Order: sequence, then C-alpha cells, then structure tokens
Amino acid sequence: MRKLTILFLALTLSAGLWANELEDAKAAAIEEIEFAIVGVTDTDILGVANTAETQIGEAATEEVVTSIKTFALTKINALVLIQTARQGIQNEEINKWIDAAFNDILRGGPDATPGIDEIREKIMTVITSVQIGKEEGQAEVLGAMAEPCTGCTAVEVSDGTTTVTLYNATNVGYIKK
Repeated sequence: MRKLTILFLALTLSAGLWANELEDAKAAAIEEIEFAIVGVTDTDILGVANTAETQIGEAATEEVVTSIKTFALTKINALVLIQTARQGIQNEEINKWIDAAFNDILRGGPDATPGIDEIREKIMTVITSVQIGKEEGQAEVLGAMAEPCTGCTAVEVSDGTTTVTLYNATNVGYIKK
C-alpha cells in the first residue's frame, strides 16, 4: 500500500509540474505576441493577436501552444510588413494586389491556406511589387530623368547610403535651404 501511495504522490506531483510548465509556456507565448503588436493600431492585426491569445489560453499541450504562437507571429509580422511597405504607393493596381495579399494572409489559419511558407512567398512578392510601385512613383515624379539611357548625360547624387541617378538633366545646381 505504501508503494501505491508513493506512486500516486509522484504522479500527482509530476502532473502538477506539467500543468505549471504548460501555464509558463502559455504566458511566454502570449508575451511574445504582445511584444509583436507593440505600436500596432490596425484592427485586423490586433484581431489576429487576440484570437491567438484566446486559443493559447485554451490549449491543452505545449506543442499546441507553440504551433499557435508560431503561426500567429508569422501572420502578424507579415501583415505589419505589408502595411509598412505599402506606404507611399500610389499605383491603384499594385494597391489592389497588396490588399488581396493582406486579406489572403489575414484569413488563413493553421489548417487553412495560406500556410507559413505561402505567407513568406506572398511577402516576397508584395515587397517586390512595392519596390516596383515606388520606382513607378519616382518615374512619375522625375519623368524622363528616371529612365536609364546609354550615351546620355547622367548625374549621380549620393548621401553616403543612397544613390540616385538622374538622366538627361538639363540643369544641375547646388542650393542651400
């Protein structure tokens, strides 16, 4: 009987320790999600975080907690990156495409498309499109001076980290403001 009592106590104690480990994992996961949304005001992104936190609170194992956290952080980071990258894009078609990618990522879940790899792929495509959109925006502002040409006069302007090349400039001057 004594051995049975000791075994029961050991099982009870280990179950208690397991519960504490699970609660610690939940708290750490929620803390990571909260850190990821510091300064975020977009209600859709905040909704992803809130849903993940609720699901983490209901999770029965550390593996489930980790899965929910990883997916939520991937989604949150992707959506924040898209929102940041799209700033200043004037091209209506590119903005429509970016909105569609944002919504695809927003609606996906761990068991739905897009998955983590698809989110990463969408992010790379969005970033490329954003860069193209910004280049098109520069072309609209700079006109023919933004179009590379061979055998023409070009001016390079640099601040040490960024270099801009202007083509066929008819006048170059230094001004102080």
